[in-house]
Amino acid sequence: MMLVSVATGVGLKQKIREKIEAFNGHVSIGNLDNNSAQVTEKPISTEQDFYPEFKSVPEVTHIQPITTKYGVIRTETDFEAVVVKGVGPDYKWDYLEEYLIEGRLPSFSDKEAYSTEIILSEFLANRLNFEVGDKAIVYFMNSEEQQRTRLVAFDIVGIFNSGFREFDKTYIIADLSQVQRLNKWDENQVGGFEVFVNDFRKIDEIGGEIYYNIDSTLESRTIKQQ
Repeated sequence: MMLVSVATGVGLKQKIREKIEAFNGHVSIGNLDNNSAQVTEKPISTEQDFYPEFKSVPEVTHIQPITTKYGVIRTETDFEAVVVKGVGPDYKWDYLEEYLIEGRLPSFSDKEAYSTEIILSEFLANRLNFEVGDKAIVYFMNSEEQQRTRLVAFDIVGIFNSGFREFDKTYIIADLSQVQRLNKWDENQVGGFEVFVNDFRKIDEIGGEIYYNIDSTLESRTIKQQ
């Protein structure tokens, strides 16, 4: 019984870590002024020494830009606050693919246009009566620079279930270009970067190397710190 308990506990811990990795990477890099907020309000440039390859830290296997923005999905009978996570063509989909239960992954390969394809969680789909093929109208709140509420009609192409309620009830995955457009950012401005490493057992050591190899105006945090 003790062996089963220990094995179950270790397995559960690893599975929870994998779920967090799928949504955040192993290390996140962002603007120091964002103060670890859930959404990225102040952009940083993609013109960094560490992107698209983090050559100064060989343990880094992949790095991808992302941007997050608050929104509200509204239907005829209900609404739900969400975080729209914008990702680009180089997004590491293999982590999320495991949790896809219906439909397909979105395609964001065409930089000439803004894709309207999204995936959302089974939790949100059930909560708002959505199915693959439906349109989800997402309203984006006003800012000091934007006097009017903006809306986008997204096409739901896939539904995922990570089993992690904190993520499933919050995130929808959309095109990075769409979120940049809504923020009135240039194509080289993003909210931050997600970094993947080759050995999680050394995450503290690798996280320290990453921190010392980025600009002083940026902040990096490992998933353990998060």
